[in-house]
Amino acid sequence: MKSLREFTKQVASAVGKSDGKALARLLVLDDQLAAAASQEKNWEAACASLSDVVKPMIMRLLECLAARREGNHVEAHERMLESFRAFLELMKDSTSWILVPSEQMTRNLKTLAWAADAAEPTRGSDRHVNEVVHELRKYLAIMHKDSASGADTKRGGLLYGVNAIMSCYFKVNQLSLCVSLLRTVESYTSGSDFERMFPIRHKVVYRYYVGRLMLSQGDFKAADEMLSYAFEHSARGHFANKRHVLAFLIPVKWIAGVFPSEQLCAKFSLDEYGAVLSAVRRGQIAEFDRVLATHESYFIRLGVMLLMEKLRLLTCRNLFRRAWLLLPADTRSKTSLAHFQLAARLSGAQLSDDELECLLANMIAQNWVKGYIHQERRIAVLHKTLPFPPVASLV
Repeated sequence: MKSLREFTKQVASAVGKSDGKALARLLVLDDQLAAAASQEKNWEAACASLSDVVKPMIMRLLECLAARREGNHVEAHERMLESFRAFLELMKDSTSWILVPSEQMTRNLKTLAWAADAAEPTRGSDRHVNEVVHELRKYLAIMHKDSASGADTKRGGLLYGVNAIMSCYFKVNQLSLCVSLLRTVESYTSGSDFERMFPIRHKVVYRYYVGRLMLSQGDFKAADEMLSYAFEHSARGHFANKRHVLAFLIPVKWIAGVFPSEQLCAKFSLDEYGAVLSAVRRGQIAEFDRVLATHESYFIRLGVMLLMEKLRLLTCRNLFRRAWLLLPADTRSKTSLAHFQLAARLSGAQLSDDELECLLANMIAQNWVKGYIHQERRIAVLHKTLPFPPVASLV
């Protein structure tokens, strides 16, 4: 375990050499550093090698680590806020080398805010997260105002700052506030500039959050595009990241009529979706309802519960199509509603007359079924050649 004096000398060296990677490694919330700080009697003397700009940042960071080591998460968060504010002063007069350590400081800030809010559930679950957003807005402003060009510009960190703020908004379920951040990105980039200006890892995270935002707004086509990019461009070894993206991408693909293989669900340990997939494909309404009830809390936590309920209609549509295929070809264009009702009952679901007509009407409205309902004769008058068009062709 290195001493506190050795640590501060390394910080001074990293700042003096503009070595962003080295400084970022030193700013990690490290238990060993916290232990070393607790053994040091004179922090002021230990920090003597630091400049007037860097010293307050490190002093507050050490206080943060000490509070965190004692389990005082709120105090740790408050000291981290002060350390981050001091870091912003250093950032103002630095060039692009400061971007890597700025990411580490941002991660520290968010981690401690999450812990502080969890430690004070009765005082408002998002108080500390909102404080983080306030500071991150200042962080973003520094990059907006940067007049440097070429390799020295700090604007390359803009997207990371936007992503950090969006992660906070998603944490506290204030997704509508993300829209202004999208405008911020658009105002500073055009299509080609966006691809050129930012690292691929920042673009992956950005499109992940935009995809989730589009999903919440019901724009499934845009959500598919954004989440597909995030999945395809996530680093191959980042299994957990790919799995997290898939948790939102799979239901979007389902709505488009594209079904993942059961092997894919198994590979990424998405057993909840594997069970739903089987029920939807086979048109088993009762089984779908059972699986949805079993995993309801999981889907609610992801925020896709309404989308999963939409899949129930697709499950019913698949059942009705299977039942329709069992009829003689010359009678299919005028199918009795009782036939669909019987199919539902045989699959374990009870559909009343009104519920059946409502389901069919919704399918027809969404073009999942071509035809109309003749209520007096209680039949579905269906298109003669393609009454159940592939869902993927309708998106």
